[in-house]
Amino acid sequence: MYRPVVDVYLRDDPFLPAPVSELMARPPASPVPVLGGSTRDEGILFALTTILFARNPGSASQVHDEATVYLLGSLWPNITSTHEISHVLHSYYYSPTAKDNLDELLLQMTEAMTDQLVTSCIWDAFAHLAASTRAPVYT
Repeated sequence: MYRPVVDVYLRDDPFLPAPVSELMARPPASPVPVLGGSTRDEGILFALTTILFARNPGSASQVHDEATVYLLGSLWPNITSTHEISHVLHSYYYSPTAKDNLDELLLQMTEAMTDQLVTSCIWDAFAHLAASTRAPVYT
């Protein structure tokens, strides 16, 4: 994920005058409402990267299996048994044709990885923002 860059030493009028953690530690004088969300294809870069760096990127079946393990590990890093969660992941995101067709797999992986980004990154950031600034957060 891309993160804001502190450019206080690079320009006379910096966008961020201090590290994000320091700025978040001191709430603004006037809480400003925040509106956030994601686009439908937010996870396409991660889906494409998963396909490109798979052991056999030409095999939809092998990429599918690797992507499932990757997603499970990203969403639930502390689980020890992936069988039941893998079944749920397959029934929700992946159609039977995903193992046979890379284009179909890419579309379905994009949806799964978009959801993973929103649930693991964006929601945590908004929860922190709402708690630390007491500003209304709309998602």
